[in-house]
Amino acid sequence: MPLQKSSESKSWSQQELKENRDIISALWDKNIVVFNPEAVNRLKKMMIENFNVPKSEVERIFSAKDFDVFFKACVQYLPSCDIWGLDYSEKLGITPTQDSATKITERDLEHIEQYRQATNIAASYSVACLASDEKLHSPSWQQQKPYAIHSIGKVFTGALMLRMIEEGIIPESKLNEPIKNQLSPEVWKNLPEKIKQHLEENKVTLHQVMIHQGGLGDYLDSYLKEIKRALDCEMPIPEIKEPEDFLSYADDNIFKVGEDHYSNLGILLVGLAIKQACQNKNYDEILDHYILQGAKIECAIHKPKEAIYDENDKLAPHIAGGPAGGYWMTAHDLAKFGSWLYKKSQDSKFMSLMEKYGQEFYYPEYKVILHNGGIPSSSAHLVVSVENGMIISVLSNQARKAIELGAAIRRHLFRDPERLNVKENKDQTSAEPNSTIQKRPTL
Repeated sequence: MPLQKSSESKSWSQQELKENRDIISALWDKNIVVFNPEAVNRLKKMMIENFNVPKSEVERIFSAKDFDVFFKACVQYLPSCDIWGLDYSEKLGITPTQDSATKITERDLEHIEQYRQATNIAASYSVACLASDEKLHSPSWQQQKPYAIHSIGKVFTGALMLRMIEEGIIPESKLNEPIKNQLSPEVWKNLPEKIKQHLEENKVTLHQVMIHQGGLGDYLDSYLKEIKRALDCEMPIPEIKEPEDFLSYADDNIFKVGEDHYSNLGILLVGLAIKQACQNKNYDEILDHYILQGAKIECAIHKPKEAIYDENDKLAPHIAGGPAGGYWMTAHDLAKFGSWLYKKSQDSKFMSLMEKYGQEFYYPEYKVILHNGGIPSSSAHLVVSVENGMIISVLSNQARKAIELGAAIRRHLFRDPERLNVKENKDQTSAEPNSTIQKRPTL
């Protein structure tokens, strides 16, 4: 939909340019002018590893010792949300950090759309603030078509586990017991020997696996390689009918138990433990009964015919969903799931369980449920405030762009002091999970 530029105020892009300059200037004064070698090396590493800036280019930027060179490079290579992330992590205190309740208007949706077009982001989105009204706001001009939600599927699995405890299907005490005893004999048999030995010897618990501290690895890389091989050889695509079908792609990499190591295999086993507790009922039926029906949403394991994806990525349409991620749904339905999570969080029992066991997706210091997801050709973002019902869901067929747009919506709608007419607490400058730089890889 073509939109007229607003004359009411500066555009979001103009606001960001000024704010980014203030952040980069403060960063320059704090770490470059006085030369903090630890901070400089951290910045260099971030540019090289997270944004694929050539090492020679990074050295050129820093050796120039010129603010304009440094500023132009930061703006060129770093999305705004990651510049804001530097503000938080370096405790510069430039950008607002408080999410506030606000009423979403049609004009707000137009501002989002203007920003989306100005930044060349292809995405579908939905936004709400349930403390102000019950409505989920999706632009009327936006077609609601499914996208892959990638690792946001892990939030469904985590929430489903909490529902299992809530319903008494899995006793809470079981979360601190070895996961080995909570998997079916068939699942255990199909795990790599090295993984079985690791789980057995270390008595890895169900909760450790839920929060990526079980010392397990992945299955996604092997699964994608098999899809590619099938396409290259014009063979049938690997068929996924049940979550157990992913086990044949499990790698046998192991890591130290108790340390964070993102694991798609681990979350897959969480889903299979749920299935075992439900007497091996179909996993998708369990998910449907305990979450999807209540949230009144649709979710597909395989790509729906009308789904949107990057057609240059030949693997993308063939990736099946499961407990670790990869489901397909619309941004509006993802926001409805966010609404369901918000309403569930108002129940003290569910909230207590989420605080104890939901570390995979719940950040208690910010009172938000947040998860990103993506592959090199698409991305997904969901954030839900359990305090004010802020919900932002964004799905894109571009890498990282859903996360960037989601962060911009949060910044400009829920954190702009002028818009909200609230006094910002400048002391709240601790780092938060809002940038595209992930501690956790995503599916």
